[in-house]
Amino acid sequence: MAIRIVTSGLKPHHRLDYVGIVRRLLTFVAPEHLAGIAMITISGDKPIEDDDDVLGQYFERWERDPAVIVVYLEPMKKEAAAWIRRLPMAWEILIAQTLFHEIGHHYQRFSHGIAKTRQEDHAELYGDRLARKAFPKAYRFIDRWRSIAGHWNRMMIGLLTLETRFVPLARTHYEIGRRAWNEGDWDAVVHHWEESLRLDPGASGVPRLLREARWQRARQDRKLQLTHAARVHPLRLKHRQARRRGGKKKRR
Repeated sequence: MAIRIVTSGLKPHHRLDYVGIVRRLLTFVAPEHLAGIAMITISGDKPIEDDDDVLGQYFERWERDPAVIVVYLEPMKKEAAAWIRRLPMAWEILIAQTLFHEIGHHYQRFSHGIAKTRQEDHAELYGDRLARKAFPKAYRFIDRWRSIAGHWNRMMIGLLTLETRFVPLARTHYEIGRRAWNEGDWDAVVHHWEESLRLDPGASGVPRLLREARWQRARQDRKLQLTHAARVHPLRLKHRQARRRGGKKKRR
């Protein structure tokens, strides 16, 4: 069954051929990974929950309703600078990353051995791999840029941290936390956003971001624990995972 590709709620500044972009991107996906997806919608609106962190959603099959994917264009604007978004290819890459990520979630429904705690990471890796396959030259430039931006980001963290020793301001701690987020340093993110809230308890948006950072830190800790367990007791971990997979089969 062919996948229906539609647009919804596009704004005047959404001028690209989004249906054509998605159709071309789907050629990089194995057909069996698309089985069961009935429709892909490219939406010019935000999610119903009005959450700017949601770039796409996957709705799995439920009773008579088939699986569908929705890609949201408006929240993508914060993923790249304004001058980069003027390039059509930038939008194609942003759409590819989100679309492939959601297809990764769909493929998980037919894959065994992917624990719930690993599903988001699996979809992220799945999406990144296919996006690199679709845009190899662009990703060579992106990787170089990320390396330069990473060095700059770490230098700014050091300078801002030094500044807080003399002038501790809520906005400075927030900025350090934001930059530490890009580094995946969740301990630093939590610490500086807690300090930001202590200095300015009325800061809007920070409590929600802090909860997300704490969740990310807990997830990272769980990964480290599993890695350590696999090194110390590899057979015990293997048997535990085998029992879990067996349990899932029985419940089905």
